[in-house]
Amino acid sequence: MITGHCYRSYWAQIGDNTPVLESATVIFGVRDLDPAEQQRFQQSQIRMVKWRDGNPQGNVQTILDDLSKRVHEFYLHIDLDALDPEIAPGIVDDPVPGGLSLHQMEDLIRAMCCRLRLRAAALTTYNPGRDHDGKTLRVSLRVLEVLAEFTRAS
Repeated sequence: MITGHCYRSYWAQIGDNTPVLESATVIFGVRDLDPAEQQRFQQSQIRMVKWRDGNPQGNVQTILDDLSKRVHEFYLHIDLDALDPEIAPGIVDDPVPGGLSLHQMEDLIRAMCCRLRLRAAALTTYNPGRDHDGKTLRVSLRVLEVLAEFTRAS
């Protein structure tokens, strides 16, 4: 939606606002795409950093440096399914192993916030019915604490 490829009538109604350019969009932590998603991303300018066995399959710092040359502020959308299911099992979709650790998520948020101004953030895909012993809730609260560090600082 943020790049304007769905809900086009919404974008037409909101006046001066325009969708985010695909070339200004980066997705981190991708591990499992269905064929339609794969085709969509192959045809787009959205940059993607896949994650395998808990590690990025690209240079995160270089990608963030490049992005910071083109934009000065950002919207951060955090899907909890980017995290490894060992630390965040309570998500909407079926968990896929090999995602980000909490430490990696914290480092990624800090790296982005040190380069760009955080304008807004969303933390999504939490499913309390799948959350074992509140693991995902605790991780979510920690992510919000990290984000709060940068909202107080700006």
